[in-house]
Amino acid sequence: MTDMIQNEKDILQHIVSANPDRFRLIFRAFERQIKIYVCRVISTREDAEEVVQNTIMNAFRHLDDYKPERASLLTWLMRIATNEIRMYYS
Repeated sequence: MTDMIQNEKDILQHIVSANPDRFRLIFRAFERQIKIYVCRVISTREDAEEVVQNTIMNAFRHLDDYKPERASLLTWLMRIATNEIRMYYS
C-alpha cells in the first residue's frame, strides 16, 4: 500500500515538473467540487473565483507538501480552499 501511495505522489510530481501547465489539468478534475464548496461559503462570485484561483496557486506552490498517505488529493485541495476562505474572512 505504501509503495502505491508513494508512486501516486511521484507520478504527480513528475507530471508537474515535466510540464507545470499539466497541473491545471490535474486540478480540473476537482475544480468543480472546489468551486461549489467555495461558492457556498462566499456569496460574491468574483471573490469566490479569486479564492479558487488562490487555492490553485497554493496547491501548485506546496505540491511537495502533499502526503497521499494522509489524505486524498481532493481532501488536500479542499483543505487549502478552506484555509483560503479563512484568509478571505480575516
